[in-house]
Amino acid sequence: MLDSRFINVSSGDFEDLRRRLRDTRRPQSWSSPDWEAGTDLSELRRLVKFWADDFDWESQQALIVAMPWHTADLAGTHVSYLRFDAEVSGGLPIVLTNGWPSTALEFVDVAQRLSTPSHFGGNPDLAVTVIVPVLPGLPFLPSA
Repeated sequence: MLDSRFINVSSGDFEDLRRRLRDTRRPQSWSSPDWEAGTDLSELRRLVKFWADDFDWESQQALIVAMPWHTADLAGTHVSYLRFDAEVSGGLPIVLTNGWPSTALEFVDVAQRLSTPSHFGGNPDLAVTVIVPVLPGLPFLPSA
């Protein structure tokens, strides 16, 4: 299980980020409906508002910490991984891998669907155990 000390961003850090997002100066708008001259400013404003005011950072942090994290030592290298056990015994184990700059967290939804198909209207006899390793050097690795 991942311990909160491996991902523990303080509320002060979140508030500092929110302040910096709100205080960002943007260039004057130009007429470029198809993004020829860069990001559409109205879309950029919408995104910044979402990340500064609407996204619940603390809830996401809690969800990440609550994931089924595990660690293994492979020849002296600590590897973190998510393990979603099949809802029925004997489920075939599979490994889902990602590459940089992706994250193991991108596989949570599909891993849950594969390991607990009955929760999504599927047949529980088709459940598999899903292992999703985290690339070494990326977040959620315990300190040695």
